[in-house]
Amino acid sequence: MSKDRTGTSRVTVFRLLYDWPDRHCVVAYTAADSLSAVVATIPVPGVEGSDPDLARVAAAHAPGRLYGGPKQHAEGAWLVNVGTGARLVPPPTSFEAHAPWRLEQLRSYELDTTMYGYDRVHVGQFELIDSALAEKAHALLATPASVTALRSRV
Repeated sequence: MSKDRTGTSRVTVFRLLYDWPDRHCVVAYTAADSLSAVVATIPVPGVEGSDPDLARVAAAHAPGRLYGGPKQHAEGAWLVNVGTGARLVPPPTSFEAHAPWRLEQLRSYELDTTMYGYDRVHVGQFELIDSALAEKAHALLATPASVTALRSRV
């Protein structure tokens, strides 16, 4: 059962390669409150595969080997690390904005220990309310010509 959350905060938006070699999605990272992070997909209309289940993505990366603890903690820790990493070392196509948003929360993870200031992580589908920012986020899935050219040489 999903739960809607809304807020206005600093949002980091980035493209994530979630399945090698060519499955990408757009992810938003922000804070729901002082102890809760949000790591959620921004579905791109008309783009198949742009809204993967982030719990499955996290599980596929075997986070228990790195973070230990129960599955709930390991997957949540992996997700908050992905979001924090994109904020601290931003990919070239990422962007940040202080903006209003809505989250259709599909799952929450309680962390066994505080990570990056958070005790829990909410995941689901994220919407930027500002249409110009939403379009900018959707455009992150456009494949740059340089990547296409590089792939054709392989």
